Amino acid sequence: MKIGRTVQHIAITASLFLLGLSPKCYCQDATDDVAWQHYERIVHNSTLEWLSSQPFLLKVEFQLYDLDGNPAEKGTAEESWTRTDGKVIRIQSPSLVEGEGPEDEAKTYTRESYLVHQALRAISRPFPDPIEKKDFAIDEFQQTVREDRLNCFALEPAGTWKGATPTYCTDVDNRLIAMTGQFFTIWRSDFRKYRDHEAPMDVKLSYEGRPALAMRVIELDALPEESVATDKIKDGSKRSLVPGKVIAGSIVKKKNPDYPKEARKKHIGGSVVIAALISKQGTIAYLDVIASPNVLFSQSARDAVKTWTYKPYLLNGEPVEVDTTITVNYNLNQ
Repeated sequence: MKIGRTVQHIAITASLFLLGLSPKCYCQDATDDVAWQHYERIVHNSTLEWLSSQPFLLKVEFQLYDLDGNPAEKGTAEESWTRTDGKVIRIQSPSLVEGEGPEDEAKTYTRESYLVHQALRAISRPFPDPIEKKDFAIDEFQQTVREDRLNCFALEPAGTWKGATPTYCTDVDNRLIAMTGQFFTIWRSDFRKYRDHEAPMDVKLSYEGRPALAMRVIELDALPEESVATDKIKDGSKRSLVPGKVIAGSIVKKKNPDYPKEARKKHIGGSVVIAALISKQGTIAYLDVIASPNVLFSQSARDAVKTWTYKPYLLNGEPVEVDTTITVNYNLNQ
């Protein structure tokens, strides 16, 4: 259903939240639109980064799984958020140390890093940035997630939802319990009350039906307003997070991957999902495979994608690095 004249109020309110300012003076502009009020409650219940007057420290343990869904590395991560520092993330495992000072991007831009960041966002800020008035809409429907029939919605015009569109599913208490995309599913469970939010203590992330990462919250504390980690790397300070379907429209040069002979012989197909960092010039700076139907496709997809180029992505008129995902499809009929 389309959201009416409250959309401008939504955009202003969300922007003020990001700036750490109270939106109360704008509340008289709100209407009785049931859809908006329902959406607003879900966003508030699910978002720890609500006001910078409520800084927090989140600590987690995680279990990483390999591309075949088998247990791999274990590690810890923490996220802090204050008005002074914004979001600061640190990750430590036997194969990754991130956020302890200036690092070579090539060392930290890995599948493990991408998945940990994705799971942390699912806890602290599961919804995207504010949507412009002309684009804002909600499509409500039911969807089966892990054999459960759930009430879900997509931030799309009514009746346009497709399987590739990110969706959000809630329980009877309006808690966000599942998020799905074309290839991934995130399950949020074991909720605890934190201030006036509902924070999941367990998050499970899977790609193409295989477990990718399991995360458990071990500490969630309020912080004083003072700076807590000024010497750490701030998440998002170097690059812009852009959905794969958006950046796909900016491709300039694309080399089709070679179909592995052994995979064709075995009649194997599917899609490889790659996490990629695109430079300010539009070239592939770093990449790593997030999910693959078979190990035979992983190197083929890497070899192809690393040659691709894109139009420089502009933010406020300036080119920026882009953190995104790229999907490489292998179709036996082609």
